[in-house]
Amino acid sequence: MLIARADKRLHDASLRLDLAFAPGLWTNVVVRRGLLLDTRFVPAYRGAARPGHCVYLLARGRVEFEDDTSSSVRVGPSAWTLSAEELEGAEGRRVLNYRNEGDPFVACEVHVRSEELLVHAPPGAPELNLGDDVWRSVERLAAMPTAAADDDVQTELLTLVDGLRRGGVLHARAAERARSRVPLERLWRGVRPLAERLDVAATLDQLGELANTSRRQLDRYVHAFFEQVPLVGSGFRSATLHLRLKLAVLFLSAEGVTATEVAEQMGYGSIDAMGRAFRDAGLPSPSVVQSALRP
Repeated sequence: MLIARADKRLHDASLRLDLAFAPGLWTNVVVRRGLLLDTRFVPAYRGAARPGHCVYLLARGRVEFEDDTSSSVRVGPSAWTLSAEELEGAEGRRVLNYRNEGDPFVACEVHVRSEELLVHAPPGAPELNLGDDVWRSVERLAAMPTAAADDDVQTELLTLVDGLRRGGVLHARAAERARSRVPLERLWRGVRPLAERLDVAATLDQLGELANTSRRQLDRYVHAFFEQVPLVGSGFRSATLHLRLKLAVLFLSAEGVTATEVAEQMGYGSIDAMGRAFRDAGLPSPSVVQSALRP
């Protein structure tokens, strides 16, 4: 697995992400305090939906879903599945909006290729019935210090994936691939410092300098990475643009934080630059978003 662990704080709000990538699978352990995510203010991905699914494991917190005809609420511990389109949208629109919050909010997303998901349990359906071993793995991952060794993180993630396999949620192939080597260590040497700083403003040229590789070779590495991992987006630029806006909206929900501070943290340079990015994405201004998230 390729592993990166990010920890960003702004005033009393904090976000920790533990990211791990394997062929055909990636996971994201999220621990948030003082932040909420409302996808009404997160632009839907503009490209075509990728054929991936997410097993969403909510350990602590609350998630409210809403589509054109109904709404539902889940409170942790609770588990369900979402397609990539339901999670991030596609073609510039969302089929499902959700708002999640909690102090702390603790969740784990396990993203796999659609053919390796054995059961479908969307938000409006009965939740997945998982064993206690799965929830213990999520809690142990959330409690690990950011300085924990990669081997320890990987061991716990493999335990979690095995628990989902034993529970009949994931195909055995997914568990096998989680143990497979991702032959992109050179690329990861450049990506990892950026990921751990949540530096989503970096360019491919900067990434090439960090990875000490030519632009031509870097393009091949990046293409191979997105071919192997079911991430939203079809390349580096589309994925980082989507994530940058998502993180900006998330941190605008923090109490006592100014829009200018969020713009600086997200690498926009100025509140005007962030405002232009929001406008280009079809979003209200940062101040309007902030007021809606903190009534």
